[in-house]
Amino acid sequence: LDVSTAKDIKVSLMDLGFSTHAFHSSARLVFLDATLSKDRSQLTFTMPPNGRVYPPGPAWVFLTVDDVSSEGVKIIAGSGNPPPTLE
Repeated sequence: LDVSTAKDIKVSLMDLGFSTHAFHSSARLVFLDATLSKDRSQLTFTMPPNGRVYPPGPAWVFLTVDDVSSEGVKIIAGSGNPPPTLE
């Protein structure tokens, strides 16, 4: 995607969740704060502040420029460790 003349740039973090017994669970879509450098050569984005917004683990990052989306890139959000549980 060419960002040199872009008017609108969005970065999203997505997890499609999982399905079981006709029930789909834990799907997430979070739009991230993103900043493009003055020379438009670097894009910096901020991950969610905590696991309640997006839990640690696998995620897909998508870049959307003027309503055209990129292919997703698979990443590990956070440490990849499961969130703590109450014991």
